[in-house]
Amino acid sequence: MRPGARHPDRDDAAGAGFTLLELIIAVTLLAVFVLPMLEVLTASRVRAIRYTQARQVKSLAQQKLHDRINFVIEEDEGTFEDEGHKDWTWIIEPPQPRSQGEQVVLEYTINVEVPIQIEGSANDSGGSDQFGNGSSYQYTIWTFPNERWYEEQDYLFDNGMESLLYGDPSYNNEGLPAANTGAGR
Repeated sequence: MRPGARHPDRDDAAGAGFTLLELIIAVTLLAVFVLPMLEVLTASRVRAIRYTQARQVKSLAQQKLHDRINFVIEEDEGTFEDEGHKDWTWIIEPPQPRSQGEQVVLEYTINVEVPIQIEGSANDSGGSDQFGNGSSYQYTIWTFPNERWYEEQDYLFDNGMESLLYGDPSYNNEGLPAANTGAGR
């Protein structure tokens, strides 16, 4: 071979691969565009899981309120063990009468405690917070009392017990004008 000539086999092998510059550019593009997309996908998955859990808590709380209002269950507190969440607890506060004139509306409130932290930023792990606390939810509904509720209020008052509707039967309202009496039917 002549001194300035190139070998034909080496020319083909050198042109077939990638140069170091091409590899650096490819890795840089991968790092700049693809990796942030993976973070976005992961964050959206975490948000979707949290949304599903929050929706499930709300659905179970509404079901417990419905069951309590319609006397399907008599308890005012418990867990969601039958629904597959033995660590989730609920407490229904006694109904509070809200009235406008003679019309009575009952306000029922349920508090639900779950051991996992559902709300928060997408970068959170989804577990309990630094103090070991989970999430707490409160749902309130207003409804008209049914006949059974009125019967229960009558029974309580007639037997000398305080009633949400009629108040305390032992309340002495002597000396008050008739329009301002706080107890009695």
